[in-house]
Amino acid sequence: MAIVLAIGTTSVPAGATPDVPAPEQTALATPSHWTYTTTEVWLRQCATFNCGYHVLPAGTNVRVYCYTSNAGLTWNVARTEGNLAGHLDATAVAVPNWYQSCDNAGTQLWRSQTELWAHSCPAMACGYGVVPPGHDIADLSGSTEPSEGYSWTLIIDHDNVHKNLVGWVHTEDID
Repeated sequence: MAIVLAIGTTSVPAGATPDVPAPEQTALATPSHWTYTTTEVWLRQCATFNCGYHVLPAGTNVRVYCYTSNAGLTWNVARTEGNLAGHLDATAVAVPNWYQSCDNAGTQLWRSQTELWAHSCPAMACGYGVVPPGHDIADLSGSTEPSEGYSWTLIIDHDNVHKNLVGWVHTEDID
């Protein structure tokens, strides 16, 4: 991995030459870790108070992926062992993720080709946010075991009106 800082010049990504197109862009790998909630907390689908939520009791194991700030809080994107996913107040977990910004989190960067429904759990019955076509989305966790006949992938939408919307989508819809 090369880091290139350029002011007033043209830079070429590592591994590319000026005559050869650069490889497909990828988001940064997410240094996620498991921790637990220290108090009851609301796990929201987006980093604001008007998105749907699940209540997590104190002591819930969560994997935290990245942080973002909005609505006067710093949030961690997280998922539970039962695959509920969303944003929670970063001060409500024992070991928050302060070092990976959600603005470039994930392992693969795509442009959504069709409208996607990003669900708060890998099931159609869970609440969802809409990811419009053309948005930059990244994979946070890879695919799950099939549920309801589908494999699911946890994604983050870097372009959403709801900052860094997170949710489970059908893997087939992003391949």
